[in-house]
Amino acid sequence: MAAARAYGGVADEQVMGDGMASVEYLRRLPYLNGKVGAIGFCMGGRLAYIAACRLKGLDAAVDCWGGRVIAAPENLNAKRPVSLIDMTGDKACPLLGIFGNDDANPNQ
Repeated sequence: MAAARAYGGVADEQVMGDGMASVEYLRRLPYLNGKVGAIGFCMGGRLAYIAACRLKGLDAAVDCWGGRVIAAPENLNAKRPVSLIDMTGDKACPLLGIFGNDDANPNQ
């Protein structure tokens, strides 16, 4: 984990590729109830937000206090090239965002 962080983390596109493979796997399970969702906390919440906007086949997503939903241009880079708030118009499923009133993290 330390090596991945030192390298700048995993690119959003790679994580979404893994997420799409997960959705496809879950959809093939014989005991699936017909619904596939994503939920994440902190960094995982940020990724759930991206999944709601980028992954076709999700039925719902929950972002629990995910960071950098509203990222300033200086916080964008090759691995995280787009502020999540700019993806909102591409949402392909319902998305619930849970943030605290005094939480400064959504815009850091």
